[in-house]
Amino acid sequence: MKAYAKRLGICLASFAAAFFLTGVSPSAMATELYRWEPPFSYESSPIPFPYRPSTPPAKLWHLCAVFPHVKDAYWLAVDYGMFAEARRLGVTLHIHEAWSYANLPRQRELLQKCAAMSDVDAIILGSVSFAGLTDIIKTTSRSKPVFATVNDIANDGLSGKVGVPWYDMGHLIGRYLVKQHQNDNTPIPIAWFPGPRAAGWVPFVERGFRDAIQNSPIRIVTTGWGDTDKAVQRNLVQVALENYPQIRYFVGNAMMAEAAVSILREKGLEK
Repeated sequence: MKAYAKRLGICLASFAAAFFLTGVSPSAMATELYRWEPPFSYESSPIPFPYRPSTPPAKLWHLCAVFPHVKDAYWLAVDYGMFAEARRLGVTLHIHEAWSYANLPRQRELLQKCAAMSDVDAIILGSVSFAGLTDIIKTTSRSKPVFATVNDIANDGLSGKVGVPWYDMGHLIGRYLVKQHQNDNTPIPIAWFPGPRAAGWVPFVERGFRDAIQNSPIRIVTTGWGDTDKAVQRNLVQVALENYPQIRYFVGNAMMAEAAVSILREKGLEK
């Protein structure tokens, strides 16, 4: 097993850490945001603007948020941050979860529930699907503004979006890997775990990463699609490792990286 581990030299790379790997400081991300003019026109260059925390509103706002789930560190952090900010601003916030990215029917029900609440002033949506909620959003937006957060989603009916540039996230981690192996003449086999197929952020991460590794030694030998649930990602990692023992990197979503740590430790494959 020791010889096997030495030969593999497996490393982990998560696109959730892409900004840190490429030298963008956390303070820069916290104080400078980007917007597009006109809104949602991603073909244009983003315009930077400084972030200034909101001041408590004169009206007691009532907000309803719908998340994919709160079963991993990522969405727990979103949940914590949103509640902390609501408390600071003195607004009422209710958060509902769909339990998983595979549960589009439940998220549609939750969105309709928020829309039907007469005291709700606005809805914040972390979607499980890029286009699977558009019909409800278009209907809801006639009486309440709907804002998308974190995951990208179709523009129809939305009053705004707040998220990260998912294409850039994928592209940055791809560039990092290419830079690590720019002098290699032999292919570098990797396993790629972009996340659940239908999620709004996945196609953009997928395209960004694949664009970045074009004409480089980095070779995707297997792709594991699945919900960002630790058990699901752990199973995908195990299958990839069994079928492709030559893998040098596991690359993909943050929960994959978390799940893979224990597997690599068990097999003595840490680097």
